[in-house]
Amino acid sequence: MIRDKAINLEELEIRALGAAEMGEAIGVIVRGMEDNPLMVAALGQDPAIRHRRLLRLFGAMAAAEVPGRDRDMLAARGPEGSILGVCGIMPPGRCQPGIGRQLRLLPALFALDPGGPGAP
Repeated sequence: MIRDKAINLEELEIRALGAAEMGEAIGVIVRGMEDNPLMVAALGQDPAIRHRRLLRLFGAMAAAEVPGRDRDMLAARGPEGSILGVCGIMPPGRCQPGIGRQLRLLPALFALDPGGPGAP
């Protein structure tokens, strides 16, 4: 069920995610993860703060990737073209970020401030 409407699998289109669609895809990922108990424990009880922190985290992760090298992403789209689901794929041995990507992610990780206001 998507937004109280059943979607027939034959109505879905699955294809590569384009760079221009990354913002919409990040929104789908965040909505799917924001109530996950692990995210609540790590990022705090306040849903609005948790949502902002996840947007920051996944936005930084997307910005730190090298297109065509770090990850391939697929998106499932509904009949009207909106993104309903996202799948990230990495080749074996590449799931851990290299030192360059880790350094690009540091500012966003520090900005998450899991010990700050709203933390458990």
